[in-house]
Amino acid sequence: MQRRHYARRQFGWALAAAFMLGALPFLTILIVDPYDTRPWGLAPVLADYNYPDNERAKLRRAFVAKRPDLILLGGSTVMAVTPQMLIQAFPNRTVPANLSYRRATPVDLLDTLNEFLPIGSVRQIIISLDYTGMRSDETLLEDATAADRLLHSGLLHMPDYELAAVLGSWNRVLTGRYDPPSWANSRISSVDGRVPMSRNPSEIRKLDAAVRAYSAAAATIGPPVRCGDYPLVHRYYRTMLRRAVAKGVQVDVVFPPNPAATYYVMMERRANSSTRFAPGAVLPQIMAFRRCVLEEAVQAGPLVSVHAPDMDPAFSYDLSLYRDPIHLFPPIGHDRLLWSVATGRSKVTLGGFALYEATILERVRRVKMAGRGANSQGEKP
Repeated sequence: MQRRHYARRQFGWALAAAFMLGALPFLTILIVDPYDTRPWGLAPVLADYNYPDNERAKLRRAFVAKRPDLILLGGSTVMAVTPQMLIQAFPNRTVPANLSYRRATPVDLLDTLNEFLPIGSVRQIIISLDYTGMRSDETLLEDATAADRLLHSGLLHMPDYELAAVLGSWNRVLTGRYDPPSWANSRISSVDGRVPMSRNPSEIRKLDAAVRAYSAAAATIGPPVRCGDYPLVHRYYRTMLRRAVAKGVQVDVVFPPNPAATYYVMMERRANSSTRFAPGAVLPQIMAFRRCVLEEAVQAGPLVSVHAPDMDPAFSYDLSLYRDPIHLFPPIGHDRLLWSVATGRSKVTLGGFALYEATILERVRRVKMAGRGANSQGEKP
């Protein structure tokens, strides 16, 4: 009888221990609150490196606690930019934050901006504006969808209950920062390059094939495009620029560069693109979109500058600056991009836009006319 009673008591203790062990991860998440989604929790403390791709959009509220003076907004093109790169390019800024993530759209970029403007520490915003902004719908994509679900969840709803978040929260308690040890090998972003495109025969073949396939169409002038064809420019970018200016914040809008041959690749991928390109050549549509953004920037006032780094011929022809047809190769490509913004060498105005557009169109045509694929150069970088 005593043995049975002892066994039951032991079972009860084991059950209680199992329950506590099972509840501990939940309690850790609730106490630490790593994404700052609840009114309680430890103050967010982040590491000084770029977090893994799927964490970036979710951590934007936690970055508010760092009170950054410079923030970088954008998509995958600038995800590999590190805080150290930003400090080197902009030495008058001391607390930079790269809040870029995959396939960011104007809708969620405005949400991110709205998190930071009220805190009063931001002095400069760099917005990398790729052709995703040409979309006409307001659908959130991939990482932004997961972040929106997490950041707008109920107090006790647990969309943040994941193993990495639990481990990171434990590390926050033990070491003082949200930094799961398992991320030590995943700090390299998926858009970081292992080798530049110039040393990647597979990427070179893809470029050559696209140039051959679309040599007659990539740089042709298509039907006229109106700014009204890009409703998100007025609905979101206009709001972003004017809210930042109203706070006295300097804004640098950057059109991320691509090799001249990339515009042939865009023709090939147009059917599978999340951007709704109209029929005809892609490049003139992108240029029309950029001009519309430039017009909004001018209307916003002198605190807003627009930069077109691809005015530098190296960005049109030097494939060692790129990982693939869309993404720059870190750090050399990103350092050159940031340098062009910091020095103002890439600044474009309404008065100079026609020359800029004609220059890029001619470079694309030279790739086509050279007849030797993507490696041919109409002018030396």
